[in-house]
Amino acid sequence: MTLSEILPTIQSLPRADKLRLIQLLAADVARDEGIALDVADKTVPIWSPHDSLQGAATLLRVLDEDKVAS
Repeated sequence: MTLSEILPTIQSLPRADKLRLIQLLAADVARDEGIALDVADKTVPIWSPHDSLQGAATLLRVLDEDKVAS
């Protein structure tokens, strides 16, 4: 089956199905290239401002400077 044969069917899919198709195709190409895309089981560090006292102090300083400038 060629792309031109399945393109009308793809275009008629609902948005959610199109997005799922994109995911499947990207995973298939990545697998062919030897690239691991699955990060669902991996832990990745994410920075959070929680308990960031230095960040809070900087924000307060900038807000105070803005009040003075206004």
